[in-house]
Amino acid sequence: MSLLVAVGGTLLAAGCAHRVSWEVQPVPTYTLPAAPTTMLAVVADGRQCKAVADAVAASLNTRPGVKVSSEAAIRLIVQNCDQGQETTLEVEVGGQSAAGFNGPGAVMGGDRRRYTLHGWSAAEMTVVSPSGNEVILSGTADQTVRSSWVGDADMDVPRAITLADALAKDVAANLADQLAPLPVALHRTLYADAAPGSAKDLHNRAVSAEQAGDLVGALDLARQAQAVDPTRAAADYLDELRAHAVTVGYLLPR
Repeated sequence: MSLLVAVGGTLLAAGCAHRVSWEVQPVPTYTLPAAPTTMLAVVADGRQCKAVADAVAASLNTRPGVKVSSEAAIRLIVQNCDQGQETTLEVEVGGQSAAGFNGPGAVMGGDRRRYTLHGWSAAEMTVVSPSGNEVILSGTADQTVRSSWVGDADMDVPRAITLADALAKDVAANLADQLAPLPVALHRTLYADAAPGSAKDLHNRAVSAEQAGDLVGALDLARQAQAVDPTRAAADYLDELRAHAVTVGYLLPR
C-alpha cells in the first residue's frame, strides 16, 4: 500500500513531486509616469504599420491603469514595421525518412509530404513624452505552422494562408509588455519526501525563498542543492531563478 501525503489540499503519493505556481510583476522596459490612469495616444507611421498600431492600442487598453486616447499627451509612434513569411516542403520517399523513421503518418509504399509555414514580424515604437523626449522600443514576433504528413496525392499547400494578422498581434503584445507588462506566472517543482539536508530539501527551501521574494537566499540554496546532487534539473532551476530575477529587474550576484 502506498503512502499518501496531503500537500496544498491535494493527495500525493510519497516520493512524488508536485508543482507550485505564483505570479510576479515584470519590470517595464520604459516606466510610464505614475498616475491612477495613464493616457496614451497610439499613431501609425505609414500604412504598413497600421495593423500593428491598431493591435498595440487594443492590447494596451486591456492593461490595468492604461487607457488609449487620441488626446493623450504621451504619444506612441509605431514605425519601421517589417514582416515576411516563407513556406518549405518536406518529402519522404516511400514513407521512409533519411534517418530511417517509419512512424505514425507514414504512407507505406509511397511518398509523404508536409509543409512548414514560418513567419516573422518586427516593429519599433517611439515613446514621445509631453516634454518632447523620445525613447525607441523594439518588438519582434515569430510563428511557425506545420501541417500533418499526408500522401503525395493529398498534398495541398494553401496559397492564401497568412500569418500576418497573428504576427501583428504578437509584435504589438511584445511592445505593450515593454510599457505595461501583465503579471507572469512562475511554475516550480517541489518534492514531497525530501529528507532534511538533502538536495531535494535544499531545492524546496530555495523555492520557498524565491516565492517570498528572497532571490539571493534562493540562489544560495539552489547552488547548495546543485553541489549535493549536480543534476540537469538543478541546473535548470538555477537558469529559471536567474530568468525570474531579470523579469523583475533584479541583478543576482554571479
